Amino acid sequence: MNTVSEKQRAHERSMSKKQVAIVLPETSDLLSVSTLAELLQYASDLSHQKPAGGVSYETHYLSPSGGYVRCAFSISVSTRSLDEALEHRFDHVLIASARQQKHIPFDAAHAPWLERMRSRGASIVMLSAGAGGGASAGAAASSSAGQGAQAQTATYNGAQSALRAAFNIVRWDLGDELAMEAMRLASGQRDVSAVVSAALDTVGGPAAKARFAARWIRENCHRALSVADIADACAASERSLLRYFQMHMGMSPSEYLQQIRLETACELLATTSLPADKIARRVGLGNGNRLGKILRRVTGVSPMEYRAASHLSA
Repeated sequence: MNTVSEKQRAHERSMSKKQVAIVLPETSDLLSVSTLAELLQYASDLSHQKPAGGVSYETHYLSPSGGYVRCAFSISVSTRSLDEALEHRFDHVLIASARQQKHIPFDAAHAPWLERMRSRGASIVMLSAGAGGGASAGAAASSSAGQGAQAQTATYNGAQSALRAAFNIVRWDLGDELAMEAMRLASGQRDVSAVVSAALDTVGGPAAKARFAARWIRENCHRALSVADIADACAASERSLLRYFQMHMGMSPSEYLQQIRLETACELLATTSLPADKIARRVGLGNGNRLGKILRRVTGVSPMEYRAASHLSA
């Protein structure tokens, strides 16, 4: 029992904790916010099942003045004030939309606080209810104030904005596959391609879809993959995927898949004593003969010659 608990404690210590602030103005859409928090919790649980490392999300509810905030449908939520949280280091700050926008937009009224969060490395996300739902008028202007990918301001529009925002946070931290699984659990849907597609469009359109596809290929290169499989994963048509990928990656998805498989095989040849046949199966190249043919065509040497040369140069 002690050994098990020690292993569990060691695993928990290896988990990286991400601090997420959810700011609730009066009349916030609490249902969307709770779905967002649920997706982050599912992601933490899925990450915890990994053999090592992972991410655990801790959510903090804030409001301009603190205390109980009356959200939509007269539901009240206990919060801390922005001033109380001023010195807290958050990884992500999400600003919920107000159903009734009676005051100055949050990002305009609290610009110094947001700038303080950005300067401490937080990404800022404005959640908008969409047309007529209190979209933040100043969000686009404030987006230029961020420095780097982790300090930018993003604006998410529409009823599923919270899900899309949480999805992009999780895929940044834990990868596309885990993010999609957490999305499925939080939304209760097996097919989440529409939400995934909208999320990718929010953070960069075709370029984001090409990068998403590249990451998905790297994470799944051991599987038998077709262009159709890759297109489905990033919620794009095959024709669009081929165009996006060629434009932003300089090659086709199939060429990229072959490159990733070969790079992974070379790394395993150099760092392990596994036989070529087993390495080939592990990276999705089928068998040692196929690995040998591809490696000779690209490098001019056999798998064993490549391994020997790697050991000599080590």
